[in-house]
Amino acid sequence: MRTVIPLQLSLGETDIGAIKIDVTSRDDFPLVLLGLQEIYTNASLKAKVFKILEEIIPTKQQDGKAIPVSSERGCPGMNQWTILVLATLRVALNTDFDRIQELANQHRTLREMLGHSEWNDKNYRLQTIKDNLSLLTPEVMASIDAEVIRAGYSLLDLDIHDSIKSRCDSFVLKTHVHFPTDINLLYDAIRYLIHDCVKWNEQCPIPGWQQHQYNLRKFKELYRKIQKLRHSTAKEALKKQAKKDETQQAHPAYIVPSHVYLTRINLSHALLIKEWRGQSDGRSHI
Repeated sequence: MRTVIPLQLSLGETDIGAIKIDVTSRDDFPLVLLGLQEIYTNASLKAKVFKILEEIIPTKQQDGKAIPVSSERGCPGMNQWTILVLATLRVALNTDFDRIQELANQHRTLREMLGHSEWNDKNYRLQTIKDNLSLLTPEVMASIDAEVIRAGYSLLDLDIHDSIKSRCDSFVLKTHVHFPTDINLLYDAIRYLIHDCVKWNEQCPIPGWQQHQYNLRKFKELYRKIQKLRHSTAKEALKKQAKKDETQQAHPAYIVPSHVYLTRINLSHALLIKEWRGQSDGRSHI
């Protein structure tokens, strides 16, 4: 018969509540095991989670229909607690079934959490893990998550609708997102609008975008020139003034073409609207 977890410990097995987990480790694996241990040792939470786990029953095909397998007879199969532990690890560690198989067969603390003694040589086959973990559907996992969250709020003596504050670690991740400034926002806006006009041109030919790559390259050169400009740190007044004049001249040279492109974009948009209305009337204006 299939049970959530065997009620009687076998010789050499460690009670899940007595398993020693390395709390000094900075890895995420022990944290997951601590959470699972809390579920098992919290009597009220354990009862609710185990009641949900009882719904995890495999099915078999009979007369072309999938019917639940009897939980009272037949081979015991993988118990529901083992399914919960391995499925939680797979989601929490964001890993694949191959790593879960390796951990389940080789990791000492995890094997204690699964209810195996040190001399128990039970190994989990890859296909067995895949078949059983698929029984823990997102709906079942969501029900378990809801009970765990309620238990967490009860520990803080809060209602489920109360707001709580949490703390987390953060780290710097290199990305292509640049700090928003007027010059790069203008460049991004014109660049994307030109790309949109080119896409429009593929569907309905509109004049003015045959040299869009050349125009965009020239516009980018003006943008890069301003981007590289820096305030002068020279002590001589003439050098400072020359640098200031260069900066003041570079910005209008960058802004004027943007007005030209924007005017052309607005004209193309108007032509497309006119063409669309003409097609709806059975006429073409371009």
